[in-house]
Amino acid sequence: MLTGFQTISNGQFLLQAGTDHAGLSLNGGSAGGIGSGSYFLYVEKGQALVFTTDINHNGQIDFNEITGISAGDGLRMISFVDIHGDIVTNLNADGTLSDSDSNASNGRDGKILLNSKIEQINLRSVTAADVTSDTTDTTGNAQLVQDRLALSNYSISGNIYAGGGFGVAGGGLIIDDSGKG
Repeated sequence: MLTGFQTISNGQFLLQAGTDHAGLSLNGGSAGGIGSGSYFLYVEKGQALVFTTDINHNGQIDFNEITGISAGDGLRMISFVDIHGDIVTNLNADGTLSDSDSNASNGRDGKILLNSKIEQINLRSVTAADVTSDTTDTTGNAQLVQDRLALSNYSISGNIYAGGGFGVAGGGLIIDDSGKG
C-alpha cells in the first residue's frame, strides 16, 4: 500500500521515498496517509523535485499538468499520469538543484546535468495494492481504485537526461497499460 501523499498544487514539490512526502495526489489527506482523489506520482526510492503548472488556469493541478521532474541519484518512480516535460538528473542529494555558476546566493538554476542514475520510471494505473492492504473487500477496493484513477496515455512528452545512465536490471522505463480502459 502506498502512503505519504501530499496535495498537489501549482509550483514544485520535493518527493522523498519513505517519508510523509513520497507522493502527490489531488488531495493529500493526513500526513503519511493514503491521500484521496487522483494519484499523480509516487517515489519508491530516492527523491524527485516535481514541477507543476496550472496550464488551463482552473485553480487546480489536473492530470496533464506535471511539467518537469528533477531527479536525484537512484530514482525509482511511479507515474500515474502523463509527464509533459523533461526528466533530468540535476537534483543534489540535499534536494536542491545543481548550480551552473557555483554561486547559490543568486539562485540554483539546475543547468548542470549530474552524474546520477535513474533506475526506473514506471508508467501505470493505480491498483488495489496501491490503496489498501485488505485484499478481501473486492467491492470496496474497486471503489478506492476508481476514486484515485487519473487519465493517462502512459507517456512522457519530453526527454530523459540521466548523466549517470538510465535503467538497471528489472528497471528502466516500464509502461504497464493493463489498467487502460
